[in-house]
Amino acid sequence: MTGRGAHLLVIDDPLKSREEANRETIRRGLHEWYSSVAYTRLQPGGGVVLISTRWHELDLAGWLLQEHASENWTVLSLPAIAGHDEVWRREGEPLWPEHFPLPVLDQIRHAIGSSAWASLYQQRPAAAEGQIFKREWWQHFADQPTSGKLIQSWDTSYGKNTQGDYSVCTTWAATQSGYHLLSLWRDRVEFPALKAQLVAQAAAWHPSAILVEDSASGQSLIQELKTTNFPILPVKADSDKISRAQAVTTMIESGRVFLPQSAGWLPDFLDELAAFPNAAHDDSVDSLTQALNWMRLNAHFGPSEIYLVLRQQGSGMAGLASNLRQFPDFPEDPSELFSGGVLRKVL
Repeated sequence: MTGRGAHLLVIDDPLKSREEANRETIRRGLHEWYSSVAYTRLQPGGGVVLISTRWHELDLAGWLLQEHASENWTVLSLPAIAGHDEVWRREGEPLWPEHFPLPVLDQIRHAIGSSAWASLYQQRPAAAEGQIFKREWWQHFADQPTSGKLIQSWDTSYGKNTQGDYSVCTTWAATQSGYHLLSLWRDRVEFPALKAQLVAQAAAWHPSAILVEDSASGQSLIQELKTTNFPILPVKADSDKISRAQAVTTMIESGRVFLPQSAGWLPDFLDELAAFPNAAHDDSVDSLTQALNWMRLNAHFGPSEIYLVLRQQGSGMAGLASNLRQFPDFPEDPSELFSGGVLRKVL
């Protein structure tokens, strides 16, 4: 690199593995090498081409896009499966169908796992670990719960436009041990088919509550079905998507939210959650956060759940004490649960 310098600097795979990418000292050393060695050898008017697998949000490519955005980098990202409609292929279509058709790519994804798939094949390092929803937080179940309160949560849209949003229904069982996701339906359909699907999902599961976001197509569903015997509950969004997601992360991180060990829809579902809020779609996220936020306020099974509800509603210490002393083993002074206002332990 010393001496003549370069009019064109080509950097190919500066990180060789996930182990390297996960080590902050290696990433920082690479950033410093680029700034103090590589970039200083670039001739005036020269260009830089960086070719790499996206191992980490702050790998060299991520760092350049974040810290050197003013240099107007052109990004060419070629995911194995399109996450949205592109000029030359539709959402869900493979990059190289002659050699890697969708069945082969699905086999690879199941073999290597969603985390490696997100980095190596989809070029989405944030989705590899998860941003708001960390992959490591999710618990899994093998046998479906035989008891608990069944809840369905609908995030709706209508239309078959391939660039439009999906409609999503998630079915949950709220039990003593936590919240179990039993089923997911996701599709782009016109309104009559959407209405028919809600009726079919309700008939299949007999939920005690059907949550429908009270906006846009959801309002139409609520109006159409309000005279039926289905337990339709309109839900008004009282905050933005990210705030609603952050409100339920405590439930997930504490191991109270369970996903099935295997389901055909599970890899795509986990990918969308991990990539949120930068995913191409967030309809499954909206259905999940609507369900969990409602259940944490309406499906209590013990002091820890009620404690979290009261805390998130902003009740003071006196309110916590008066509400929770009815439960055995709850401390006389609830302040011992906190350290600077932060939960230290859950009963």
